[in-house]
Amino acid sequence: MAGKEFKFIHISDLHIGREITKKYSFLVPDQEIRVRRSPIKVLDNLVALAEEEQPDFILLAGDTFDDDMPSSDNYFKKFKNFLKKLDQLNIDIYIVLGNHDVDSDLLTSFEAKKLPENTYVFPAKNADTFTIDNFKVAIHGQSYPKKVVTEKLVEKFPKPVKDFYNIGLIHTSYENTYKLDETHNYAPTNKAMLDKFEYNYWAFGHIHKREILIQDPYIAVYPGNPQGLSTKPSETCNDISDGKGCFLVEVKNFEPELIFKPLDDARFFTAVTEVKKDQDISEIVNNTVKKIESIQNENPGKFLMITVELEGKSDYYNLILEEELLTSLNEELEYEDLNIIKCINKLKPSTKEDSLEAIESIVKELEGLGIEDLESFINETVFDHLTKKEFKKNLNKKFGDLPKSIPLTEQKFISDEIDEQESSEIVNNSKKIASRIINGLSYKDD
Repeated sequence: MAGKEFKFIHISDLHIGREITKKYSFLVPDQEIRVRRSPIKVLDNLVALAEEEQPDFILLAGDTFDDDMPSSDNYFKKFKNFLKKLDQLNIDIYIVLGNHDVDSDLLTSFEAKKLPENTYVFPAKNADTFTIDNFKVAIHGQSYPKKVVTEKLVEKFPKPVKDFYNIGLIHTSYENTYKLDETHNYAPTNKAMLDKFEYNYWAFGHIHKREILIQDPYIAVYPGNPQGLSTKPSETCNDISDGKGCFLVEVKNFEPELIFKPLDDARFFTAVTEVKKDQDISEIVNNTVKKIESIQNENPGKFLMITVELEGKSDYYNLILEEELLTSLNEELEYEDLNIIKCINKLKPSTKEDSLEAIESIVKELEGLGIEDLESFINETVFDHLTKKEFKKNLNKKFGDLPKSIPLTEQKFISDEIDEQESSEIVNNSKKIASRIINGLSYKDD
């Protein structure tokens, strides 16, 4: 089928107004400002993309705002200013409302003709069609009439316009995309439902993970959200190398080519460090730092919010404290465009045989030390940590209150007057601590 060449941008789920930084109060001021502004930064990046690519129109598939946004709100005004910039570029934009922005003032403002002339918002009472005659394009869509829509809205969409390139615009849960959370299975669709319409392109919103669902004989696609909002798997960039953004769709003779374009300014990642049982703590930390630096090198110019996970078996599985590791990594990786937001210790103990072998090795090392070397070992290894209140608090939380019968926990270190019996007591208590750790017990005496 012959037709004019045209191109458009498909984007969804901006969630303008989402307070991303609410959970991350530990960000320094400059970082907090950048992350908080990242959903709005998407609008600036989208205008820049539109200036560069000169699309003929833009499709916005729902959840423009994160909540019930009144027209008096600053976020609404910023979005309206974005629409004006598109209008100055002679680019039309077609919008449907989703479950988050259904009670915003977008539709009422459109109906009251308070939005720029380039802006079209689909009605909520029924599906409607806007046509672009010079490109022979028909866009069919419907906004949500309420927050929770369980009805299959697509079933009442208009028939395709003959000899036009037909696009369906809907905020929807495509079959099984929310199979683990039925509470979000809104305006459901499936392939059998779509097959009946013979549309050329289905522009979906609602699911935050980018996914091309159907490629032939028509396109059905989620662009995902253009800015990650949390550490949920659908919000992170672990499985995608080019970030989050939108699709630029170039259509020639009714054949579409989808080109992904990143728009995000902040990215969430999970850095998983695979730990081997014989690695010491410093080696584990160093490998984690290398993993994070690799992510940083692959994402230049982006602010990175990274969760660290330790996986594998280790003799130190319950000695690595998450909050202490978090502090250490952020001190080690002190960059303006990076913050380690969470550390998760998923390490498991080595086998009992491996652990006993490790204990014997440590005990032999301790027994072979002279008085001066033993004092140095204790001070260098333990003193720096035990003098940190936060570390002691986490240690008590992890293993229970430390028994005062163990000299190390009282911070009583070897003096010049120490005798052989006291030295022997320290070694024996060290054996006791190691044995209880390996067996998953607290430091408390039975």
